[in-house]
Amino acid sequence: MSLASAYKIIRPSVVAIAARGSTRPDFPLIIGTGVIVDADGYILTNDHVLEALVRLPRRPGAPPEEWPGMVLLFHLIPEKGMATIPLEIVGVAKLGMNPVPENYYGGQPDLGIIHVGQVKGLPAAKIGPADLPVGSDIGILGFPMGTDTLAAPGWIHQVTPTLQRGIISAQLPYECEAPHELMIDAVIEGGASGSPVFDASNGQVVGLVYGGLGDIREIQVGEGVIPYTAPTSHTLAVSNFFVRRALDQFQQSAPRESADELAKRTDFQDYLTRATVRMMTPRDTTSGMMRPVEPPAD
Repeated sequence: MSLASAYKIIRPSVVAIAARGSTRPDFPLIIGTGVIVDADGYILTNDHVLEALVRLPRRPGAPPEEWPGMVLLFHLIPEKGMATIPLEIVGVAKLGMNPVPENYYGGQPDLGIIHVGQVKGLPAAKIGPADLPVGSDIGILGFPMGTDTLAAPGWIHQVTPTLQRGIISAQLPYECEAPHELMIDAVIEGGASGSPVFDASNGQVVGLVYGGLGDIREIQVGEGVIPYTAPTSHTLAVSNFFVRRALDQFQQSAPRESADELAKRTDFQDYLTRATVRMMTPRDTTSGMMRPVEPPAD
């Protein structure tokens, strides 16, 4: 399978995590990325994205159950366009676990879960059964630079996540059955936190981006020196081992909605046919684009 085919498999499951309030009148401010891992509305992201989410300002007069953020799902409706579907957050949880003896170094893996309501039957990604070896081809799909990338020319011109490709450069602390992190040769920017790392051969999730290394440099300003950080092509991701282990523990211990509660939700496909969703369609470029050009004067 090609990377393009793998991208088409996982793209419907990748979502943006956004602020409810925004300085842009036309689009919410994206603060991170997530990937749907359960059709009943459970989304995997970074714990530090959850921390940013709870610090967002609340809407004046908002009911106490309303979260200051939301999840945006971009769904292609054939022959109509790309629908931007806001999903209401009903809860979040950190995915903590016991360290793995001898192989694990550091704190808790940077993983969290967002639970969204309204609908069921969401497009969920598949988690790979094992970690990929060093040198394997992978893709990263998310929202680097957040809303800024989608509005680069000054208006919203993109409503899909951005694809990057690379290889697994290293397993940390070394190649083993329980690596705690992956290093990938790709530059990462804010907004891409929580992006799934996926197997380029089948579209299955094999890790979750959480940050990148930086090169500390200096710039001379007058008589002073100001240090700054330049991003490098060393992206760090939580390993597939910890993603699978965290999700297994979550499935076993977290309270889940009952069958009666799920029955009250609208099926995702039915929701698309009934709800009024924001649609993005290509601009008409067939009219008004051709005009004669006069030859230069002598």
